[in-house]
Amino acid sequence: MRWLLVTPLGLLFLWIAYAAHAYVAQRMLSDAGLEGIGYDAGIALIAIGFVLFLLQPVAERALTPRLARFICWPATIWMGMLFWLLLALWAADAIVWLFAIEGAGPLRALVVGGLVTTATFAGMIDVWCGPYDVRVEIELDRWPPALDGYL
Repeated sequence: MRWLLVTPLGLLFLWIAYAAHAYVAQRMLSDAGLEGIGYDAGIALIAIGFVLFLLQPVAERALTPRLARFICWPATIWMGMLFWLLLALWAADAIVWLFAIEGAGPLRALVVGGLVTTATFAGMIDVWCGPYDVRVEIELDRWPPALDGYL
């Protein structure tokens, strides 16, 4: 009986994931007027991201952590990029609609792609550099001296 509930929800999840990837492909590739190898490479990249997106939960449970990270890390980066691409494309679509801008497809794809790619690489560099700790000294007038330096 459980599969009667899980199957429709799984199919709904797959449909939403596919629709998000198809929307990004439409806006970033087709509307931009890409043709030939550029279009094919873009579709391949989005398809690989979609497959990684679907494989990540399976890899986390079925593979050892050492092997799973080769699927999970790129899938996580792709999910973050997809999220920001969707938000940026929706914002760009709203701007195009509000100001009745004609022929904004190539420019929209260039601006959105550039912003999201730059933000993604900046975030990855920040992660690779590791966390940083800044110690801030605060003096409190009524703080007991016995508790100075207590964390």
